Amino acid sequence: MEDAQKQAVGGDFEIRQVPPRSGGPSRWKSTLARNPESQKSRHFETIFRILNERRSPVHVREFVHAGVEPSSLRSLVYDGAITNPMHGVYYLAEAYDPFLMAIAGLSTLSNDFVVGLKSAAQYHGLITKPDDNLWIAIPYGKSAVKAAGDYRTVAVRWQNMMPPTEPMVVSEIGDGMVDHWVTAPRDDMEATERYFGFSTEVLFGRECLITTPSKTVCDMLRNMNRLVGKDMSFARYISEGDAFDALKSYSERYDLMDLRRMADRHGCLPDIERHISLAERFAVGLRR
Repeated sequence: MEDAQKQAVGGDFEIRQVPPRSGGPSRWKSTLARNPESQKSRHFETIFRILNERRSPVHVREFVHAGVEPSSLRSLVYDGAITNPMHGVYYLAEAYDPFLMAIAGLSTLSNDFVVGLKSAAQYHGLITKPDDNLWIAIPYGKSAVKAAGDYRTVAVRWQNMMPPTEPMVVSEIGDGMVDHWVTAPRDDMEATERYFGFSTEVLFGRECLITTPSKTVCDMLRNMNRLVGKDMSFARYISEGDAFDALKSYSERYDLMDLRRMADRHGCLPDIERHISLAERFAVGLRR
């Protein structure tokens, strides 16, 4: 994973190494050596060209559209020349973080989702215990895959977890527009998303929307002890322990007034103000 990707997240993640297959020459290399003009060899070359150009996970449909047979992809995966981090998604044989790859891989299927709740908290380093699920918000009428790499997806349909659909005029966006940002927004739409707590992050060359630290803590607090998930057979709770863990980590790194501003924008400040006040008193007590 590139340094820029490491710096984009707040926590420490496992880096998965991709071991090469042992014993004997690779079948795809043998194919190239024996007959570089064969159809199979051309398929191999096309696969590597696409992956090296994209430098990101690529869906099988893009290879098929380029005339590649799926059997060629399977051969390269078997030989350890490329990896298959999730169903239908392929990537170069390089070390990667499974959690970040799951998000990037999911974006090859659709970008109509937002990473939130415990997954956003894990991304920002706000919770100490990693989760086995990938928590995403999706619009009504949309479906989500049940698994992304090593992670089962918990899909929620709360409207307050979806990004705004219309941009605001930047000059009309007041207090807290920047809110921890280093770079200026590209346009009014990105400024509006940031204002309401949605951040466009680039993971393995793929753009993904993730709730910001302040929005993430708001969502964790306002929905703790609630059953979350579209599929009730795989719904999960946001526990008090995880929500308060995120709040504590946030209070140690950011200004709690920013959290209040975000909660006020989403109309949940009265519901979570008591928790923020407790975090303030606890922080003051530690400083004494």
